[in-house]
Amino acid sequence: MNFVLLGTGHETVPLVKALTQTTEHRLVAFVADDDLAARVMAVAPTARRLGSASEALNVRDLEAVIVDSSDAETLEIAKQLAANSVALLLPPRAAHGIEFIYQLGLIRDEQPDVFRLYPIRPWRLHPLVLRLQKSLNDHELGRIHQLQWEREEHVDGLASQPALLSKSRVEGALLADVDLLKFLAGEFDQVTALQTGEPEQGIVQASLTLNGPESSPTQWSCRGTHAASSWRLTVTGSAGQIVLSGGEDRGTLTWSTGQPDAGSVGHETVSFDYGPAVLQEFLDGIATTAATSFWADDLNRIFDLLEGVHRSLRRKRTVELYFDTPSERSNFKTQMTAVGCGVLLLTLLAILGGLGVGIVAHQFELMNPTSRWPSTIMQIVRVLVFAPLFIFLFLQAGIFLSKPSAGTKPK
Repeated sequence: MNFVLLGTGHETVPLVKALTQTTEHRLVAFVADDDLAARVMAVAPTARRLGSASEALNVRDLEAVIVDSSDAETLEIAKQLAANSVALLLPPRAAHGIEFIYQLGLIRDEQPDVFRLYPIRPWRLHPLVLRLQKSLNDHELGRIHQLQWEREEHVDGLASQPALLSKSRVEGALLADVDLLKFLAGEFDQVTALQTGEPEQGIVQASLTLNGPESSPTQWSCRGTHAASSWRLTVTGSAGQIVLSGGEDRGTLTWSTGQPDAGSVGHETVSFDYGPAVLQEFLDGIATTAATSFWADDLNRIFDLLEGVHRSLRRKRTVELYFDTPSERSNFKTQMTAVGCGVLLLTLLAILGGLGVGIVAHQFELMNPTSRWPSTIMQIVRVLVFAPLFIFLFLQAGIFLSKPSAGTKPK
């Protein structure tokens, strides 16, 4: 199988290395910056460097493309290749945005027999992650009380300065972490998001509470630090506790076990070359449309969750990811807005019609000075023109009646 690499990220280098170690698959071309190009050429010296992502459309016998970029032009080329039966290997990034993911979904709906999408999520294949998943499925910890993920992201600067994170940095970490939490705990359908600080100036700390019909209560937090980046996942159950931790090296994780009120009684660190595992999972999955369909749906749900975080921050409350029941007050405001636009438009048209009637009435009055009909007609016209508008404005007072009473919270 012939592969092409499009992107500037370094996460896919182990996958490229795994390609070169097989005889059936090879990297034929790539688009990358100078730093990544040097690393790619070191493991795949026969690969041809392209000048732009659009040149990938002309690569002969192309069967799969690795897209490790959030550049708009590269993503557009990726959609064209996916529509042309080229398998798409995509490390999910928050910068991709939900619109791009939904557009891939439209391609899948239109061409289900040829569309093949594989999200590259190496953290799901790590032996310690799979071990933790098995422990949860086998109820080795008893009843799970909580999953708590604590992340610290490195920020350059003096130790005396606050370690503030950008919005993109927080969302990038959140997407990968929540995907792994969903893999371990199950589907989430409620999200409550909080942020300390201003996104434009820098975020001090971001936190998330996730709940689902079958998942355990899950907490996620992220803050900046001047030390090295690290994260820690603590799973607390009635029969014990497991801690999974890692740093900047995605392939190296540490496993600790113990009792909630006692010290650690087990400690293990495992380094994992995820390139061959990612390649094998991709090759096994693309053989069936069921696997690629599941991957695409799973990716959609992750970006739906990220969009739910945005809604929760805007509304400053818990939101339902897949079904947010509108309140009666919200329905009232929506209906009155629609009716108001219609009333204003009809009033404008009625005024124009009233002016025409007034011209005719004025001519009639000039010909019959003693007649009282013209003035009577104009009074009726004025009432008919403006009465609907005044009735609508009067009904607007009903919004105050729909407000919740003091001391209660709207549902």
